[in-house]
Amino acid sequence: MERVTGLNGAVSAIGAVAPGLDGTALAEALWLASRVAAGSASPAPEEPALASAQAPARTGPSVQRLPRVGDFVRQSPPTAPENRSARPLHERLPGSTGRVPGDAVAVPRATALPSALEMTRALRPWKRPWRTGRRQALDLDATVAGYARSGELIPVFAPAPERWFDLVLVVDRSPSMQVWRETVSAFAGLLDRLGAFRTLQVRDLTVDPDDGVGLTDRQGLPTSTGQLGSPDGRRLIVVVSDCAAPGWRAPEIWQQLRAWAGHEPVALLNPLPPKLWRRTGLDLPTVRVSPDTPGTGNTGLRFRLPPLLAVGEADPDEWLALPVLSLSPHALGRWSRTVMLAAPEGCSAALIPPAGRPTSLGTGRPPVRRSAEARTDGFLRTASPSAARLAMLTSVFDRLSLALLHVLRQELVPEATTEDLAELLGSGLYALDTDTDTGGPVTLTPAPQVRARLEEALTEHDTMRLNRVLDRYISSGQGGGGRLSAVAGRPDGEEAIAAEATAAGVAWGRTLELLGLPLPTGGTEPPESVGAATEPADATDFALRVALAMLPQDRQAEAGELHETVHSVATLLAARGLAVDRAVLLRQLEASVVQFVTRPAVLEDDRDHEPWSPDGDGTRGREFWERYLRFLEYERILPPAQVRQLDDVTRDLLSHLEDPRRPGSWRRMGLVMAPVGSGKSTSVIALAAKAIDAGYGTVVILAGTTNAARDLMQQRVDEGLLGFDSQYAASSETGGRIGAGAMPHARALPIVSVTTRGEQGDFSLYKVAIGLRRPSPAHPLIFVTKRSRG
Repeated sequence: MERVTGLNGAVSAIGAVAPGLDGTALAEALWLASRVAAGSASPAPEEPALASAQAPARTGPSVQRLPRVGDFVRQSPPTAPENRSARPLHERLPGSTGRVPGDAVAVPRATALPSALEMTRALRPWKRPWRTGRRQALDLDATVAGYARSGELIPVFAPAPERWFDLVLVVDRSPSMQVWRETVSAFAGLLDRLGAFRTLQVRDLTVDPDDGVGLTDRQGLPTSTGQLGSPDGRRLIVVVSDCAAPGWRAPEIWQQLRAWAGHEPVALLNPLPPKLWRRTGLDLPTVRVSPDTPGTGNTGLRFRLPPLLAVGEADPDEWLALPVLSLSPHALGRWSRTVMLAAPEGCSAALIPPAGRPTSLGTGRPPVRRSAEARTDGFLRTASPSAARLAMLTSVFDRLSLALLHVLRQELVPEATTEDLAELLGSGLYALDTDTDTGGPVTLTPAPQVRARLEEALTEHDTMRLNRVLDRYISSGQGGGGRLSAVAGRPDGEEAIAAEATAAGVAWGRTLELLGLPLPTGGTEPPESVGAATEPADATDFALRVALAMLPQDRQAEAGELHETVHSVATLLAARGLAVDRAVLLRQLEASVVQFVTRPAVLEDDRDHEPWSPDGDGTRGREFWERYLRFLEYERILPPAQVRQLDDVTRDLLSHLEDPRRPGSWRRMGLVMAPVGSGKSTSVIALAAKAIDAGYGTVVILAGTTNAARDLMQQRVDEGLLGFDSQYAASSETGGRIGAGAMPHARALPIVSVTTRGEQGDFSLYKVAIGLRRPSPAHPLIFVTKRSRG
């Protein structure tokens, strides 16, 4: 009890000195004070105490600069019981100058392809079969009919359905594509496991301004560019390149793509985000294309020529459309539905003239050389939040491998996509080095000025999490193929191994067992509590308040963050001699933080219900749901785990309704129950979006029993589902765009709102008349009205 009183007094004293501190800053100050006090009490005999460094100028209270990850491991006080079972992990890279005594270990690699499951779903339309295949199969109906007619059992054979296309993946092997080697390999494996193509071949592409275009097979043998075609036109060619090599600014490669696209469907997959394409050879005119029939080639794609092309190049018949995609589920899905389902929304494509490149395109302005600090500041201002956060996390390393960057992305920035990673790698902040001959690891080396500027923006919370990231990743068993070479440091190690001086993290007892290493003397795991006994209720209450202050304040915390926060708080208080029961703290923290309800309770009557799947045949639209999904991810910044749960829950709820395509008359009723604060409004809008995509023509949302509650729900529907302000327009044809409709590249989707925002916007006969005057019977109707109190 005395220790709790002392801590409460310290909190009061800090609040009196700096009254502007919030809960997060207070928790960070306590953590720093514990580390500084413990470190200065008994420094290591052979290593000087950590020199204090003045923190860079930043807003808010002045705190001491946090040490880097490697310093944190080396400067851990010897009196901390958990450090006796911890060993630092140093990455082994080519050219490492440091020597670390310890044991060589192999850490599993993280996946190089984020959102692999979502990409697999987006590529499902390619499973559409070709009805008249090359092989013959027994036609059971025709055989039975012939037997009934003639009395003789004569088997009748007919062409069997088969996969529509063969696939050839043409991968650019330019030096700039070396950083995408693992990502492209993972994408090729995904296509192979998809099972949507008859065969899958991989060809290596070389583009040189002098030697032209060349192809080699996987054994390195040259092959002719004319061999990619097929007599029946059922071979899909996907070229993977960032278009950054000088050869992509020459006309030869584009003439070759045009030659392939004259006979086969061809697409260009660029791992860079679309906003960076103009800086590469992919600075061609772009259009929106749509086909007349499914499975058509590039010559059958319809488009409207941009009006700003030069007069001499304005003949539409001379241009050929080449679909261009980014490595994202959204782009892959749009392209797949356009080619295989003739979806009317189409996909993006670049226009290639007969000369390969338009004559109006010059060489471009010479790049402006800027200082490292100016490049870093510009990147932090313009980059996506995920790319900026990844860059900040790398500031603690002198060098790191691309494999370690994938681990940081997967564990600390799970919402980051391939485009975010491409934005980071193409920012010019790092010197990229790789051995193209041996296929060695790609290493990233930031300049000292870049590191200093990024380290200023790194938060203390992320610095704390970095120390535990490798331990948590290895113990989770989520590693993919390949291994990341590292050294588990040991002071009494017999052999010093070349490795990076800065540790990438620490490994605790269980992780060391998984790596096959002996446990250090002193225990196998950090103890749950250290120090004299204290009053459990008071200690847990104080720990709960500190944990709540350390959780993210701008979004809902994920389950992994709760566990990590409990570990950090318990370690912090244990270093000060305060015992906390981690299991009790975790239960109280989970009860204090609103969690998304994964499976709501459903009451239904299954009589006369025919089971169906909203994603069944791949022929239904997904425009409303995908637009709302992007709105949640990029505007509302919902965590990826919560978005996936929302997708699963609403898909399950929609399957409990009846298929709108079911013939005849039917009636379906049910009840869904969920607690207050579980995200019901978001779930209702998501369910409405999926219902409209599935084919429902009218959606009625009962929102509260008061005008205020109904108006609040109407505002959310306007932003997330309609995409326009219903107070000033009734349909998307005339309404000004807001919310999901105002996002970049968002289309105005056909929908009519019968109710509007405002106190008088509820259902009325006048608004029914508005709904009857909708632009087209195909426009779905949406009602947001009050529930009856009776």
